[in-house]
Amino acid sequence: MINQCIVSGNVGKKPEIKKFESGKQLARFSIAVNQYSKTNDQPEPLWLDIECWDGVAERLQKCDLDKGKRITVVGSIAPNVYQQTIGSESITHRRVKLKMLTFEVFGSKTVEEPAEEPELLVREKPPTSMKVAAARTHKLALKR
Repeated sequence: MINQCIVSGNVGKKPEIKKFESGKQLARFSIAVNQYSKTNDQPEPLWLDIECWDGVAERLQKCDLDKGKRITVVGSIAPNVYQQTIGSESITHRRVKLKMLTFEVFGSKTVEEPAEEPELLVREKPPTSMKVAAARTHKLALKR
C-alpha cells in the first residue's frame, strides 16, 4: 500500500519549531486548501496540520515561511490522537496530520496572478518503500 499525499495551499501561520534535548527538531504549521462545493461559488478552506522533523524542519526555517505564503507539500497521512482534560472530563481528539517529506514554496497568496516560479525546492530522501511511488508520481506529472 502507498500512503502519499500532495496538497497545495496557503500557510495559516509561521511554523512553530520545537528543539528537543536529543537534538531532534519538530516543525508544525497548518495550511488552508480551498474546497469548492456545488452549492457555493466561494471556496471553503480545509485546514490541514503539517509536521516535519530534523533536516526538513531545519530547511523549512530557512524559507521564511509566513502566513499567506503558498506551499505544496508531499508527505504521508498519519493519525494525531491526543487527550484533553476539561474539568473532570477527559476528551480524546482524533485528527489526521500530514508528515511532510518534501515541499515547494511559492510567492504570497494571490487571486488573479498566475503561479510564480518556485522560490525554493526542498526534498528529503524518502523512505525506501516510498521511492517507487515517488518515481511513479513524478513520471505521471511529466506526462501531463
